[in-house]
Amino acid sequence: VEDRGFALLSGHSLCGKTHLAKRVCQDLQDKGYEFALGSRVLTAREFLCAASETDRVFLLEDPFDENPAQAVRQLNRLLRELPAHRVLVVTSRNDVLEASRGAIEGQVWLDLTLGCCEMASRIWQAHARDRSISVHDTERFDGHLRSLPLDQMLQPGQLRHVAHHFESELDDAALEEL
Repeated sequence: VEDRGFALLSGHSLCGKTHLAKRVCQDLQDKGYEFALGSRVLTAREFLCAASETDRVFLLEDPFDENPAQAVRQLNRLLRELPAHRVLVVTSRNDVLEASRGAIEGQVWLDLTLGCCEMASRIWQAHARDRSISVHDTERFDGHLRSLPLDQMLQPGQLRHVAHHFESELDDAALEEL
């Protein structure tokens, strides 16, 4: 990220875009970068292009919600003109990104959407362990998770939510509803 000057993170809701983006920004803050957060490209531009010797990182969350075409143009310009020692981390949901119909100058977005039942199972088991869910219930939900079609795979944030609200008395109908 430091070498490139930016990271473009996309994915379904609750796949972990913001979580990863905040971790990247925190790592940079630990190295002395000044941090700011917002959802408008112009706010990011003001912060990142300000005359200053300070290393800076900006987390731009879902910038395409209000005026997608304008945000795409502004983001392309910012990426072209991004000063050295400045980092931009952008997050966007796939559906919003596709609806914007604007290319970000040939840049590749890293899609964090979970599409692998093995990884979903590992994440579920870690959350279940953290919440002290019984082995029986963990395996029972894991079996359900592994039976889901890939396009319906639960995302990390959803798995965390399930673990935090898991009830061991769930019957099969309630399990299916989850």
